[in-house]
Amino acid sequence: MNLALEAFIDLYPEKVPEHTFFLAYSGKFRGYNANVKVHGRKMMFWLSKKWKNVQPEIQMGIIQELMVKVLKDKRNTTSMDLYNTFLKNIHMVIPKTENDSVLEDSFNRVNEKYFFGMLEKPNLAWGNNSFRKLGSYEYGTDTITISRILEPETELLDYVMHHEMLHKKLQYKSKNGRSVHHSPEFKRFEKKFENSALLEKKLQKLGQIKKRGYLSGLFRF
Repeated sequence: MNLALEAFIDLYPEKVPEHTFFLAYSGKFRGYNANVKVHGRKMMFWLSKKWKNVQPEIQMGIIQELMVKVLKDKRNTTSMDLYNTFLKNIHMVIPKTENDSVLEDSFNRVNEKYFFGMLEKPNLAWGNNSFRKLGSYEYGTDTITISRILEPETELLDYVMHHEMLHKKLQYKSKNGRSVHHSPEFKRFEKKFENSALLEKKLQKLGQIKKRGYLSGLFRF
């Protein structure tokens, strides 16, 4: 049986499928990422090739997570719980091959001051010169990515690094196919960063300056 169809039946045992389900594996994804696309009555699931060697029950979990998002539903299964447990622990076996001296220095400063030096170093990478997305943490690759615009701004760099390190430490809460990444606990820890309110304002100001510079550049002759 198609694993995606099996995931639907496990999720909705009382329903007759209204879609035709397709499942394929792609090398275009980083880590353990995946997506779903719907065209009419076709629901197509694309999973990273890394999923091929993972237990079917766990694969069903990520398919079901995507399914409830598409169907705008709130349900939970054992497979979804297995998937979330898998994703939260995959960092322990992911190779740490990406690094940068500036980012590593920032990580070490924040780790010593706010995490007692106990947080495992993830992959560290620079992103684009984005003022909209200043940082991110990806569970499936155990990677913190920071926008290049923060490279000369040491204080702001550390502040954004702290935010992403909190994602790695606290992870996320999942229930009924919905994930909460910024819980009340997360926000409490975030405010413990020294001068956090002031730095938040500086980040907003930096974004405005960068945006104005970018827009003016579009019309410069």
